[in-house]
Amino acid sequence: MKRRYLLNSIFSLMLAMTPVSAMAGIDDLPVTTVNGRSYHYYDVAPKQTVYSICRALGITKEQLVASNPSVAEEGLKAFQRLLFPVNGEPVAATAASSAADRKIHVAASRETIYSIARAYGVTPSKLEQWNPGLRERGVREGDRIVVSDAPAASESAGASEPAGDTPAATPGYTEYVVKDKETFYSIAHTHGVSVAALEEANPDVALLREGMKLRIPASTTTADHPSLPAPIEVKRPDPSPQPVVLPDPVRVDSIVPSTPEAVTAPAPASKDVNIAVVLPFMLGEEQRGRRAELMTEWYKGFLIAVDSMRASERPIHITAFDSRGADSSLDNILSDPRLAEASVIIAPDNARQLDALATWAAPRGIDVMNLFVVADRTYTDTPSLYQATIPHDDMYHQAIEAMLTHFRDGITPVIVSPEGADGDKKEFVSALTSRLRNVGIEYLTIGYNGSLTASDLAALDRTGRYAFIPVSSRQADLNRILPSLIELKTQMTSYDPVRLYGYPEWTTFRGETLSNMHALNTYVYSRFFTSPDDPWAKRVEEAYERWYGEPMAAAVPRQGLLGFDTGMFLVKVLSGGDTLANAPVYHGVQNAFRFVSPAGVKGHVNDDLYFVNFRPSGLTDRISL
Repeated sequence: MKRRYLLNSIFSLMLAMTPVSAMAGIDDLPVTTVNGRSYHYYDVAPKQTVYSICRALGITKEQLVASNPSVAEEGLKAFQRLLFPVNGEPVAATAASSAADRKIHVAASRETIYSIARAYGVTPSKLEQWNPGLRERGVREGDRIVVSDAPAASESAGASEPAGDTPAATPGYTEYVVKDKETFYSIAHTHGVSVAALEEANPDVALLREGMKLRIPASTTTADHPSLPAPIEVKRPDPSPQPVVLPDPVRVDSIVPSTPEAVTAPAPASKDVNIAVVLPFMLGEEQRGRRAELMTEWYKGFLIAVDSMRASERPIHITAFDSRGADSSLDNILSDPRLAEASVIIAPDNARQLDALATWAAPRGIDVMNLFVVADRTYTDTPSLYQATIPHDDMYHQAIEAMLTHFRDGITPVIVSPEGADGDKKEFVSALTSRLRNVGIEYLTIGYNGSLTASDLAALDRTGRYAFIPVSSRQADLNRILPSLIELKTQMTSYDPVRLYGYPEWTTFRGETLSNMHALNTYVYSRFFTSPDDPWAKRVEEAYERWYGEPMAAAVPRQGLLGFDTGMFLVKVLSGGDTLANAPVYHGVQNAFRFVSPAGVKGHVNDDLYFVNFRPSGLTDRISL
């Protein structure tokens, strides 16, 4: 076993440092003297990138490297000090006109960066660029927000047609009339330009409509914009006159991968990252339902991760399809040529659709990742299928084997069971006791009536060491045994005398129950875990609420965090030129991915499982088994 990180303390150093994203520019950095010359300086925090620092300071990579040549040769290093001459060359302004000359929007109550960006047909990242500091503080009522790079006076010139429908003729551009059902992606692909270049040429266009006129820039390739992924597109199998799209990507550069490799230079671009998402978003439905809302939350978290990985030199293309939970919708999706361009497909939460998608993808060499059909076994005979949730039986096996390594350390297992009642974890306890007997580890069984009392524990040796395993995961049942176990611990004379072993449901417990779990040095096995105090998780959740104007749903696991972890894992693997078959282990905000192909299994399964240790010190460890 390897301890991955200590949730409540690992980010303490990072939090103590001033993030570069809080700086307004080079001139706002502190000053130091080196060899008699004055320099502005910034100390690199762990896991920051050249991209995030340059973006926050409003400079280019070339400008950063000119003052710090070692960055070009060795990349960024944590705690490295970057120096910029105080009276050096001025940093070029990125805006074409001053804020005073641009169109201004006065923010109303409850408006968000995303809602304002969509209203004016621009991207959230453009608003951030035009309004320094907006990302850190969010939108407040009464804020004056720049919403256009063009002078406001240009809008009063008396144009008689809607903005974006008839762009003025511009040298270097050709004019194109949009056809029915065309998208930015399809138009860009047809004309040999990147989607980013097409969007830049038509900044006032938010949604395409038949008959609309677009400016088409000179032909480029996607390699011309290596750091910009294509926008998210949603293919509706059943088109409607008013297309409904999922949110645009957002930029959260302060959220970083969990591995230090993120600060090194990415591999040269040789292949695009193409990921397809096929989920039941139920677009256009008046009552979309809880399921569709959670799928959308997953997708929003996924987009945050994708956008935070824009520094990858491989262009990233994400295409989302609405499966709508219907087989007929999936048939339409399978006929879409864009699906065949994907390297990885996120499969819907429907067993029939998952099977059909895996069958379609296998001969095409496309990997299918199953996140939502937990009990599915299709991966056992389908080479291209990746089961992202460790199966029930494998989870029990890993948890039990992990317990055995503890019990061999002179700790006696004690099964705690209410008299006359079967607990909901009877199956697990039966498998555990069977394994204990097989390996020759003696265990005890204690029954209780109502609540566990001191007399129920009177026979236990006060010089021994015990591990208590209840047969129920319910919080009410747990609270019936905790007080007496804590009292027992005070009577023991041995080191680490009492431990408690439990179940994934316990990770949701708070208040007095959680405090008592810490007091008893509790171990809980779980497929996922996020501490409420984890700074990384807080940053993702804050970014989600800031961009989408609402928090993630109070569900366990959090679908937005699952989406974020999935996006970080896939983009990191694919942008590095790897495949899922040889992907390195990823431990994220909430979920982990460690795909293996057991003997006799053709596909791959995620076998990563956590032991979450609620320690008496009040800290929480998440240990990968």
